[in-house]
Amino acid sequence: MSSKERELDFGDYERSFVKKQTRRETFLAEMEEVVPFWELIRMIEPFYPRVGLQGGRPPYRLEVMLRIHLMQNWNSLSDEAMENDLAAMWMIANHWSAWSAHCGARYSLIRATSANPP
Repeated sequence: MSSKERELDFGDYERSFVKKQTRRETFLAEMEEVVPFWELIRMIEPFYPRVGLQGGRPPYRLEVMLRIHLMQNWNSLSDEAMENDLAAMWMIANHWSAWSAHCGARYSLIRATSANPP
């Protein structure tokens, strides 16, 4: 290898290709544009369960549950099918996180959503 040639690293490889969007990524991007999430959350929040005085398991975040519910309905998935899909996404995300931590990379497959409305 000459002095001008060098081996491509992961970043070079990643930048050399245009990433094809998956159907899920396309769907989620369209859902972000179409659904007024923060308006729906403000409407639902007064009725959403909270942990009472007797304790109990805290409910999942309303935004997460709303997105799951909409994805399940739009894709005509049963509860079991949606659980399987979520489990697969979780496994991929955890595998990617472990790999990123091992390599010292700072990548994320799942976009963190803001806790505060825009």
